[in-house]
Amino acid sequence: MSNEKVQQLAALVKEFDIIDLSRSYEEGMPVWITHPRYFASVWENQSWGDSAFSKKIEMGEHNGTHMDSPGHMIPAGDKHYFIDKLDPKKFNGRLLTIDLPHFLGKEVHICDAAIIKDWESKHVPIEAGDLVFIRYGQDDKYGICPNHRDFVANWGGLSKDGAEYLVSKNISVAGTDTLSIDALDNADFDAHKTLLGNDVYVIEVLVNLDKVPAVCFVEALPVKYKDGSGSPVRVLAYVPR
Repeated sequence: MSNEKVQQLAALVKEFDIIDLSRSYEEGMPVWITHPRYFASVWENQSWGDSAFSKKIEMGEHNGTHMDSPGHMIPAGDKHYFIDKLDPKKFNGRLLTIDLPHFLGKEVHICDAAIIKDWESKHVPIEAGDLVFIRYGQDDKYGICPNHRDFVANWGGLSKDGAEYLVSKNISVAGTDTLSIDALDNADFDAHKTLLGNDVYVIEVLVNLDKVPAVCFVEALPVKYKDGSGSPVRVLAYVPR
């Protein structure tokens, strides 16, 4: 019976297109102002007489498309707050994408509970275990240094009551195409603290959210760093053909 289920799942997956929602890691990619930048240097090369080609990578835990663990914002002695102790069951599930590109460049750029509820009324109710990603259209402003300034100059964010509403729906992960789930002008990091403080993981710097439907399936797999506050994450959306 188990083999039959595996075969059924393998056959079902082939009926989906896969959309990569992750940014490529490369030098010059925009990062949070206080975080280390990404660097890669050739460590061994066949042209040097080495048997293989490999690179040495230096980066911050929160570079590029990445997942925040609760330990990023919530001080705790309990090790379950760190990336290697997170519940893998939360890394995949139904993805709901709230597309708000009309916010791009506007003074009002906060996604609150009312906006989320309005989206639900037009699409589907948010359910326990869902992953909810919000697109502000910031992905259109992404650029490699020195063409990164528009991406890091201003961005939309999730309000505290919006975060509280998502927590009340018992979602697994909240994501965004911006550098932070909080708006640039939210120095209190209300969305971060509300979500992470309730074991809702956060994914930032997503891309291609305009290429997925309002409802699909997603998996998001972080690297298993011991006691990591965050990790690069490969995010793959499965879209029915």
